[in-house]
Amino acid sequence: MKSDLNLKQTRFVDEYQVDLNATKAAIRAGYSEKTAGVQGHELLKKPKIAAKIQEEFQKRAKKVNLTAEMVIREMMRLAFINVKHLYDDDGNFLPIKDLPDDVACAISGVDLTELKALDGEGDIKKLISQTKKIKFWDKRAALETLGKHLGLFNGGGETPIDEPIPDEFL
Repeated sequence: MKSDLNLKQTRFVDEYQVDLNATKAAIRAGYSEKTAGVQGHELLKKPKIAAKIQEEFQKRAKKVNLTAEMVIREMMRLAFINVKHLYDDDGNFLPIKDLPDDVACAISGVDLTELKALDGEGDIKKLISQTKKIKFWDKRAALETLGKHLGLFNGGGETPIDEPIPDEFL
């Protein structure tokens, strides 16, 4: 099937898939560095190019078995993380390996600081204190993305949600 796009436009579509940066894609496709920002923006607005980009996204998603439902579910995990699931019944942090998947996937980083007492030979005598800092992915961004997907911020007043949020996220 012959493409309606010229060689540079086809290359732009391919390069845009790399990092979703229209300016960089335009440069890599052979457009002038001086005008690449404008060119990239204009190329994204062209219906045939936008359609081809969307087609390529869909091909890639199908190839890796990615669905919109999977993306939404993952956004929900980030948006509805419940920090009490980080602890055991005695109030101690659970080891990372024991965290529920819905909690572990929402964590972007863990910092552990330990203060240890040494004996006269430099060997560890005892652990004096330990501090764990848990950092989560941006909950607000996840909520905003989900809200936009559901049309909650369009001023309509009535929310189009017709199914409750699963208990596992509450």
